[in-house]
Amino acid sequence: MCENYRIRKIVFDANDAGTIDNPNPYHEPLYVTRYLVQVRGFLWWHTVKVFKKIRPAARLLHFLRHKDND
Repeated sequence: MCENYRIRKIVFDANDAGTIDNPNPYHEPLYVTRYLVQVRGFLWWHTVKVFKKIRPAARLLHFLRHKDND
């Protein structure tokens, strides 16, 4: 049942939220990467935990998959 868990990588511009009040066409994009460990729910995926690095996310995914198989 390994299909019940996954890691999803999301990348977003952290400066993009402030451009609505103060539009600056010359702002430097600040890209932030996050790794979400998700579990499949009844209709959609639910986020279990968010990580800044891939390695802790992979460890949690590995733990959850082996726990599910036991």
